[in-house]
Amino acid sequence: MFLKNVSFVLLFTAFLSIAGAADSPQLYRVPEKKLIFFGWDNPTPEYLAKNLEKLEKTLPYDGMGISILNKIVPHPVTKKKISLSYQAFTGLPFDEKWFEQDRKYLKSMRNAKKFKHNFLNANMCNFNGDFDLFSDTFWNSVNKKFAFFAKMAKEGNLAGIHFDMEDYGNYNKWAYRRSCGRSFDEAYLMARKRGKDFIKAMTDEYPQLTLFCLFWLDLTAGPATNGMPMLYERLEGAPTGLLVGFINGIYDGLPPTAKIVDGMEADSYAARKLDDYYRLSATRDLYFKLLVAPENQRKLREQTSLSIGFYLDSYLRKDKKGVTYAEKLAKEANLSLLSYFRRNFTYTAKFSHEYVWTWSEALRWIPGKHNQSYKQKAAENMMRSGVKGPLWTDGLPGISEAMLYAKNPYNYIIQKVKEGKVSGNLLKNGSFDQGKVKEKHNVQTPDAVIVPALTFWECWQQKRSKGKFAAAPGKGWKGSVCLQITGVTSGCTHQGIKIKPSSVYYVTALIKNEGKSNASLGIQWRNHQGKWHAHFRNLALVPLEDAGNGWKKAIAVIDYIPPETSYMNVMLNVGNSGKEEKVYFDEVEIREVYVDDHEEKKDKVSFSGQKKK
Repeated sequence: MFLKNVSFVLLFTAFLSIAGAADSPQLYRVPEKKLIFFGWDNPTPEYLAKNLEKLEKTLPYDGMGISILNKIVPHPVTKKKISLSYQAFTGLPFDEKWFEQDRKYLKSMRNAKKFKHNFLNANMCNFNGDFDLFSDTFWNSVNKKFAFFAKMAKEGNLAGIHFDMEDYGNYNKWAYRRSCGRSFDEAYLMARKRGKDFIKAMTDEYPQLTLFCLFWLDLTAGPATNGMPMLYERLEGAPTGLLVGFINGIYDGLPPTAKIVDGMEADSYAARKLDDYYRLSATRDLYFKLLVAPENQRKLREQTSLSIGFYLDSYLRKDKKGVTYAEKLAKEANLSLLSYFRRNFTYTAKFSHEYVWTWSEALRWIPGKHNQSYKQKAAENMMRSGVKGPLWTDGLPGISEAMLYAKNPYNYIIQKVKEGKVSGNLLKNGSFDQGKVKEKHNVQTPDAVIVPALTFWECWQQKRSKGKFAAAPGKGWKGSVCLQITGVTSGCTHQGIKIKPSSVYYVTALIKNEGKSNASLGIQWRNHQGKWHAHFRNLALVPLEDAGNGWKKAIAVIDYIPPETSYMNVMLNVGNSGKEEKVYFDEVEIREVYVDDHEEKKDKVSFSGQKKK
């Protein structure tokens, strides 16, 4: 088993030496993840523009939803005051003069340094009862409004429009009704035409538009998941059957320059462990494509990205007994609430293709009172239950740091290392200069041997290999002792430590190669019984960073521990050596990185409309 593991490591090392750096243009490069803030306290264009610099310094996000419909205006006919909150997807015409100030503030957003991925909030709600699939007048009104939103988004250099498709009130407007006087086929084709015209109205104004949908095909997926035949025919009885036609119409009209973001809200909110994220991705890949016409499959694959959502309130909301369900799950996982949050948010970011979105209600990211009384009541109820507020940084100190960690664990950990927020070296004799000590060391792995001069390290090589492992005085990075491996055709020196499943680690080694040997820093895993396992999670990293004097540094950032793992072994691997070729290793370290051991800094910046205390 040990032989198999080392062979895998050496094979992978050889592959890396051929393939080059991780960001090689020959390989797929994962887009940088962007954190997007949606929720009840999304700002207006005015507030965001006036506080842009301060908010960019304090919020962990890369962009957000912008509220443009939470305003009271005179009805164009009756002149009575009405709210625009749920009027975008209705026959009510909008007067562009209502948005003159919004447009000015949005144009100033072109100066944003961090918030470059913003979306205008709009929705598909219709409480007016005037939704009519066959009414050109209705659809001309809707398309004109959304074309105007797209124009505003382009003017402000925003990413696009956040289109909330949830059917608030359960009106089932996309259900086929025989009372319409048309066949289902006619209704479906009309829904498809409406979808094509809808997206065309927006992309004619803004060809690079991103349409961000918290729900997308998941609103329609039910009929596709049961494996029954005649899927199209069964849509006639589905409450969202015609929505399938509308979405296919959007794909019909979607230009190559535009994108769809699929938020999968329901499945996103339910994800609590790694298997949930695998299931979410598999569900999308297996079933959603069944609802898309063959000619639109490419657009589903290439122009539709998965963005997993995260409902923040569920991590703090208490039941009537004062128990937080998230705290219960965190305890079962032997994690603090913040560590549990960080773990799950990291999964969310890893499985999302580009955007990661959050939804929040009771607590706020931006200071200020909620506009509607029921929203203020939600905040008061949460704080009355014992949650600190009113900000998320009050309710869960460390939340911003946890989110930034999840966005890019590697960069975050490297920064923590630079700041010195790490443990001491967890390896014993990482510099190979300790010499022989009285402390007894038992061999922990099969076929390994102890070299007396290499205290605490175990050495292994294949039977056909006849090389040597030794401590080399004066050969080290700074002229001290180091490990010298000579003529080993396939082998390693290694040492293991007991690890914490919830922690992250920074592993380094200096390597000097006097020949053409393959040398790498490896990571392998042992389970609770000390046996090798999780073989395909092994790592082998060639040294890339120049350390001077012919030495190079290899770096491993460990932000994921395979399940059922208790021990991590650092492997100093050598392969394909000639008889007298030498490889040297020095300054080998494993350091635990402290990502939760801090207090969130209090934001002392004053915001517009806020009184200084």
